[in-house]
This record gives sequence, C-alpha cells and structure tokens, in this order.
Amino acid sequence: MQIVYDNDAILIDLDLSKQRINEEVLEKYNVVAHQLFVLQADSEAYIRINRMDGPLIPIGTGDSFQFIEVKRLYVTNPPGTGRLKILLLYRREEYL
Repeated sequence: MQIVYDNDAILIDLDLSKQRINEEVLEKYNVVAHQLFVLQADSEAYIRINRMDGPLIPIGTGDSFQFIEVKRLYVTNPPGTGRLKILLLYRREEYL
C-alpha cells in the first residue's frame, strides 16, 4: 500500500454583517490545513489559530499564512459589511 498526498481546499465564506466572537469555522471539516489565504475581508476581522485563547490576529485581503498546521480556526468580527473569504489548503490522503 502506498499513501499519496494530494492538496485539497476549503473555502470559508462568512457574512460580516453578523457579529462573531471566537466562532469556530474549521472543526466540521475534520482536516488539518497547512496554508491559509485571506481572499476577501471587506470589514474588520480577526482570527485565532488552533486555540481560543491564542493571539487575536487582525486579517485583511491578501494576507497569507504558510507552513503552519491549522486544526481549529476561530473568527471574531464586529458587525460590518461585506464578506470574509478564507481559503484553507490541506493534504488529502489517498491509499493506493
């Protein structure tokens, strides 16, 4: 048996008019992402990576985080306008 890793992606698309405080947005996918790209951030938004008590990181369109392991992703934002779109890349195992 051979394990082959193939990259796959998840697009998180959130309406920023809804206020969030540490809302977990990755857990339901049950993956560990290794890259994170902020494709769109129309209003003020923040993330915490892996821990709800971790540092609150301000994010904006074009931000990227690479060479990391993202098991949990928490989003915080005041009521705003527009969308927050975050692209997460992860490795999918395929058994041959």
